[in-house]
Amino acid sequence: MTAGHPLVSLRKYPYPYRAALTICSDIDQTTPDAFLEIHRFLNTTHETSMGPGVGLEIGDSFWMYAAGPHPEQRLAYFAGLDPVEGPWAGLIRDFIRAGYLDCLHTYGDFNHYGGFQRELAVQGVRQFQDQGLRLDVWTNHGDRHNFQNIHEPWSLGDVAQTRYADGDQRDTAEYHMDLSRSLGIRFCWRSADLTQVWGQGRPLRLGDLCPWERLRHPRTWLRWLGPTLRAGVGSSGANALLEPVALRDGSSLYAFKRYGRFSQDRADDLGSMLSEQHLAQLIRDEAAAILYTHLGKRLNPSGPVIPEAAQAGLRRLARASQDGRIYVTTTSRLLRYCLARDQLRYAVAERAASLDITIDPGVDAAHLQGMTFYAEHAKPLRLLLGEQELPLRRNPPDHTGRPSVSIPPAPLSPEPLARYFVSHG
Repeated sequence: MTAGHPLVSLRKYPYPYRAALTICSDIDQTTPDAFLEIHRFLNTTHETSMGPGVGLEIGDSFWMYAAGPHPEQRLAYFAGLDPVEGPWAGLIRDFIRAGYLDCLHTYGDFNHYGGFQRELAVQGVRQFQDQGLRLDVWTNHGDRHNFQNIHEPWSLGDVAQTRYADGDQRDTAEYHMDLSRSLGIRFCWRSADLTQVWGQGRPLRLGDLCPWERLRHPRTWLRWLGPTLRAGVGSSGANALLEPVALRDGSSLYAFKRYGRFSQDRADDLGSMLSEQHLAQLIRDEAAAILYTHLGKRLNPSGPVIPEAAQAGLRRLARASQDGRIYVTTTSRLLRYCLARDQLRYAVAERAASLDITIDPGVDAAHLQGMTFYAEHAKPLRLLLGEQELPLRRNPPDHTGRPSVSIPPAPLSPEPLARYFVSHG
């Protein structure tokens, strides 16, 4: 960030929020019917099988291919492994366009069987591009049979060529990173990016260095501890939400952290993640959290689609959002906002009739929604993207006592999905 005036500074989150949170759910074990009821509860205030929905801006993930057994029970765009649209293709298109499907959880569930080949990515990306569908978030999936994964020790998704002992090189049959990047992918999550530090973008504390889950996996913990100690306790660098990573094909992406535990990956575990204590701590730390879970995975398959403890946690989160304490949005929108904020360059100039805040024109205007500046000045304020004047919303003083101005956000609307969200009962 660049500041040019003592009375202008960038606020961490959109006004009036003091923290940010989203749920990044992997689509494993989520049937299409469960998906719809989950998102009726999450995204609308309609009556559902669990009472009124919470009306939160939370997205989800999907697969392109219905790999593995029972393809009809998988939320996948294509039927089986053929590039033929399956029964859920229209739903997936609509949810992507509305912003509520924002993560590609790899090309398909190749657990136990394997079988991913580059040609599947060629066909899938081509059809998505023909439909004008773009995605910017990728999350790795499953076991060692998923060679499509990115930047895992055993994966080949970002390895363009295989080198043999005699120096010969051959194209890797599973490489897809060039194709995925053309789809828009620029954020990725790897297994090493699962963290037990609650809240990113805040300084680390001593207690963050030795959580029990880390100690149970000493090799992974030591791999994480080295760079953490080099950054130093009290530094937020090792606890950043996003960090650039160099891939093995010579390209790069931004890796992001998810909070959680592999042993506690069900919707049942959301209740404790979204406890009053956790939410209050996130606000005090002015931190951001992306929760790792599987919304369709629960201990009691015959119980509520979202377990009661998770429902209670989501209602707590909804109150914190409605009260202006925690900014809740989809994974993609939160990552884009945080990246734009962290990379923002702006200059402040005092004119005869105004105080101008000029943002470097290299940034996408769509990624500036909600960007907020503390600004105290007697003259009128103007916010510019290069030569273009942006709409401006003036905000009253927040908890710091300072007024601010914001680029008005454009919240997602579930209205385009109304036909999927017919009220229960």
